Amino acid sequence: MDDSCISKYLELLPAFMGREISKFKTLADKKAKILSRLMLRDSMTDASVSNDLSNWNRDDNNKPFIKHWYSFNISHSQEFVVLAYTIEETIGIDIEKMEELEYFDLIKYFHSDEQLFIESREKPIENFYEIWVKKEALLKAVGTGLTESLCDFDCTDNNLSYRGQNWYLKEILINLDYKCYICSPNPVTTLDISEFILDKNTINMLK
Repeated sequence: MDDSCISKYLELLPAFMGREISKFKTLADKKAKILSRLMLRDSMTDASVSNDLSNWNRDDNNKPFIKHWYSFNISHSQEFVVLAYTIEETIGIDIEKMEELEYFDLIKYFHSDEQLFIESREKPIENFYEIWVKKEALLKAVGTGLTESLCDFDCTDNNLSYRGQNWYLKEILINLDYKCYICSPNPVTTLDISEFILDKNTINMLK
């Protein structure tokens, strides 16, 4: 996203969104938020509905929703922003760039089977991110955030039971340096993926 175009992109969004985005301290965060809102606007257009983002709201757990539209969820990491929407009652998505980190202290809070999954494999860093992203996608789908210990549920498999409900995870291949998963209350049998590229022509396309 060209820095000089930020103000023009903001003109495509409701004023309250612009005020919310302006509160973010880093330029990278501002760009990610703008891009995610434009992606949502474009997705609503593709779904042949009004792309009026003034219906943006948040529930009691701060999860965003658009009144009278599909359930959706957004995540971003580094240069990627991902958005998922569904006719199901809820969905969660998370993406993280896999970077070197000291994960040993972090996995102490994971389920014992997850710890074994991470430590017994050839690529422990990659497996750490796989578990982490799965957990984030699940919690975002549930919509309540982390209200229980991370060790209380096991995400080594792509289907699990959490809070008395079945949940299904599916990996989305975005980039070899990233892990991305979606989570939904039913198995994902059909998945349409499209790329949203923001350039100078996008302003005229979205108006």
